[in-house]
Amino acid sequence: MTVGTTAIAVAIGALVGFIPGLFGVGGGFLMVPLLHVWAGVPIPVAVGSCAAQSLGTVTTGMLHRRSRGETSTRLAWFLMPGTLIGLQLGVGFLEWTKHSTTVLNVGGRTLPLMETAQLVCYLAIMFVLAAVVALEAHYNADEYDTHRRGWLERVPLPPLVRLAETEGRPASPVWITVLGVFVGFLNGGFGMGGALLLVPALVFLFGIGTHRAVAVTLVSSFLAGIFSTGLHAYRGNVDLPLVCWLLLGGTVGASLGSVVSTKLSGRSLRRWFALVILASTTIILGRLWHLAAG
Repeated sequence: MTVGTTAIAVAIGALVGFIPGLFGVGGGFLMVPLLHVWAGVPIPVAVGSCAAQSLGTVTTGMLHRRSRGETSTRLAWFLMPGTLIGLQLGVGFLEWTKHSTTVLNVGGRTLPLMETAQLVCYLAIMFVLAAVVALEAHYNADEYDTHRRGWLERVPLPPLVRLAETEGRPASPVWITVLGVFVGFLNGGFGMGGALLLVPALVFLFGIGTHRAVAVTLVSSFLAGIFSTGLHAYRGNVDLPLVCWLLLGGTVGASLGSVVSTKLSGRSLRRWFALVILASTTIILGRLWHLAAG
């Protein structure tokens, strides 16, 4: 890595670390596009390094909650079969785009399949995140924390199990597995831990309390991170020096974000987070426009 690339990596790590420190949610959705567009890191390497970097931050958060007795493991283990399937599918998709030499012809211009497919998928993820933010904004804080009846309880698929995380109410392992596949695919194919989507999914779909959903997500992200990092390392998609610089910048950014968050209201935080999603979408659209313009 050159000095310039290293400086950019530290800056990106600080920016992405600032997001969980400020908003309390992971910034993996932003790291890969920034590494690719600003630092010129190939998307597969950016995805694998992001997965390895997130494992470090998730481990810290999980150990902190474990010291306070706030971990929830049973539901996390129920998520794992689907998560492992999703990881394999996500890594397979990434490898397909990585080794594909196919090009796309759009309006008479030739576009690289790998980069175009990845960026379009990230763009779709941004729209999903925007929908999640809008959904959460629809509910005030009290409703969010006291929401107990999950939407999927209306369509139970046998067999059913009773979990402490759902306060003894029956839950379908089928739906849990489907959710795990989706989150695992995001992790393996895009370097996202899935926490930003997993927490609201557990709350609204399964009726789990917010604090317990966060605890489940940390354990699930930790387990998934181990397998994801291993798979990407085996495929040669992890750049250890890059991971170290990202962790360094992320540590500084998270500390600054925590300080700033204490000075902003909840409404202000939601507005700023919406602007972050808008900025991310603009960056991706700009890159796609640059590719199309040739």
